[in-house]
Amino acid sequence: MRQGKNTLLVAPNGTGKTVIALNALLPVIYDHRIKFVYLCRTHAQSYRIVRELLKVQKTVPDEFKKITGLSLRGRNEMCLKYALQRLKATPSEAITACKTFRKINGCKNYERTKQYRDDLDDIFAMLCP
Repeated sequence: MRQGKNTLLVAPNGTGKTVIALNALLPVIYDHRIKFVYLCRTHAQSYRIVRELLKVQKTVPDEFKKITGLSLRGRNEMCLKYALQRLKATPSEAITACKTFRKINGCKNYERTKQYRDDLDDIFAMLCP
């Protein structure tokens, strides 16, 4: 990473990859203003990386605490619409309900998102160049 190259860390579950990667890479990320993307497959893994980042930030010098993390999840996990949250829907049910709310203009959050689409596009462009 110090040379500006992509880095891939692969090891079996339970070997401490997450905490090792965060402790080793946070100083490099901070010094070189490098983007760090941590991809995982499940919500449990996503939760784990955020939890580890919070633990690591408690033990690092103050300048590294400026580094933040963001967890992106499916709409049935992240939707701000209270009615959809209460449904406890499966992903396919959440998609259907979300489409219905959008179609009848029943989602203020979606309307706000449309207003800020350019800003969101910029963020996604930074995360996924």
